[in-house]
Amino acid sequence: MKHFFSFTFILFLNLTIGLSAGICSQNKNNIDPCSLIATEKLSAIFPTLLKAEKQSVGPETVCNYLDKMDIPALIISVTRAGTSVHRSLSMLGSGYVIEDISGLGDEAAIAIQQANPRFGLKEGIAAMHIKKGDRSLTFSFFRISLMPDEPAFDKIKALAAEMIGKL
Repeated sequence: MKHFFSFTFILFLNLTIGLSAGICSQNKNNIDPCSLIATEKLSAIFPTLLKAEKQSVGPETVCNYLDKMDIPALIISVTRAGTSVHRSLSMLGSGYVIEDISGLGDEAAIAIQQANPRFGLKEGIAAMHIKKGDRSLTFSFFRISLMPDEPAFDKIKALAAEMIGKL
């Protein structure tokens, strides 16, 4: 199942980056998402997140927040904004419901994975995508269970607002 999530994220990230590849390849201001927020702030919300690790994906850098098995549980990326957040998140496919969220950037939405017992998938937020000016900030949740009505989601939104402020 972790391979399915990893594959889905890599596909999503490649599609998102691919839409703005021409712009990204000229981006001399590649932003390190690991530098936008202290790992301890994320660990306070999700204690399973133990450390952050930078990784290059195409012309961009992502920040993998690893759990005790050194597997990414949360991946945060900053890219050049290429399209609407709805269009970006819709690339995940039909197993997701996209909902707008207010109070973040110029445009923000989440993709909620729908439960599918056949594949062992539970309902929960899979991604949060925020567009602010010419940048997009994306949170991809893999080994973290999160729903929009939970207090942890409000805390993640507050951290995302802090991160957006640094772009």
